[in-house]
Amino acid sequence: NANVSGFVSVDGHIICKSPNSVREPATGVGRAVVRVALNGQQFTATHIPFRFYEVVSVAQVLPDYGTFKGGTEVTVSGEKYVETGEIACRFGVGAYDTTGVIGDYDTPGTVVADESSGTAVPAILCLTPTNFPQADTVTIEVALNGQQFTTNGLLFHFVAQVDEINPVRGPAKG
Repeated sequence: NANVSGFVSVDGHIICKSPNSVREPATGVGRAVVRVALNGQQFTATHIPFRFYEVVSVAQVLPDYGTFKGGTEVTVSGEKYVETGEIACRFGVGAYDTTGVIGDYDTPGTVVADESSGTAVPAILCLTPTNFPQADTVTIEVALNGQQFTTNGLLFHFVAQVDEINPVRGPAKG
C-alpha cells in the first residue's frame, strides 16, 4: 500500500502522481487499486484498478517516410511494449511551418509482433495522420496510455505525393 498526495483541480478532478510499483518480471506490468480519501483517513469503499508498465522507448520506425496526405502504415520498434487499449503514436513534435509551430498529431496504435529481425518482438503499428499540413520532417513518439509520450526523437518524413500527370506521354526529345 502506498499513499500519495493530490489536489482537487478547478474542474473537480483529483490529480495525483502514481507511486513506484513492483511489476511482474514476465510482463513488466503491475497492478494496484486506487481509493480516495479527502482527509487522509477515511478511504472510499469503492476502488478503481490501475495498471503500471515499464518505461518504453522508440528504437526504429519503418518506413520512416510517408505522404503528408496520411494513411501510411508505420511500425514502431522499441522496448517493453504491452497492449493497453490506449496506445497512441504522436507525429509532429517540433514540426514548424512559416507561421510557427504546427502542433502534434496523435493517432491510435496497437501492439503487433514485428518479425523483421527474424524473431517476433512487440512493436506498435499505427497509421500516419490524414492531411498533415505540409511535407515536413517531424519526430514520432509513442505512449501506452495516450498521455506520457516517449522522448527518443526518431524522425519521420512527410513527403509530397504525385496524384496525376498530364500529359502522360510525349516525344523522346522532350
